[in-house]
Amino acid sequence: MDNDNLSKPMGQALKYLSFRNRSRREISDYLAKKGHDEDTISDILVRLAGSALVDDRTFCRDWIESKKRGRPVGPNRIRFELTKKGISREMIDGCLDEFYSADEEGVLAASLAKRFDKTAKDPIRQRKRLGDYLISRGFSLEVASRVSKEIYEFDHGSD
Repeated sequence: MDNDNLSKPMGQALKYLSFRNRSRREISDYLAKKGHDEDTISDILVRLAGSALVDDRTFCRDWIESKKRGRPVGPNRIRFELTKKGISREMIDGCLDEFYSADEEGVLAASLAKRFDKTAKDPIRQRKRLGDYLISRGFSLEVASRVSKEIYEFDHGSD
């Protein structure tokens, strides 16, 4: 396809990328919604990849790093979000292995748990709420159970 026919979709893709890094699928879906055909989208993706503006592995790594800062989320939530963005299961698992160890997942969950209200009158109920909260943030059942038990055994004695 000639450059004249690609200038508009390329401009749209670059503008879409200017807000944050995107996956190939996100760009493809965006351009399809703008009414561009598959050949045009494919050409744009090839050019963007050739310019190192689109790389799913880099996107995956950046996504994981951003999710670990601030109010962290666990690997299950990250896996779900990246799958929705078109990243392959193998790539997600590889990137998660680079950024998460089993110990680190527990440390992140514990950092979230410290912010949780531990002054409740019913520590058993509160421990369950904390576990549910950690699971909703993408932490594994094992980590959520261990961290909530540690927090409430330490603060309120054995249940």
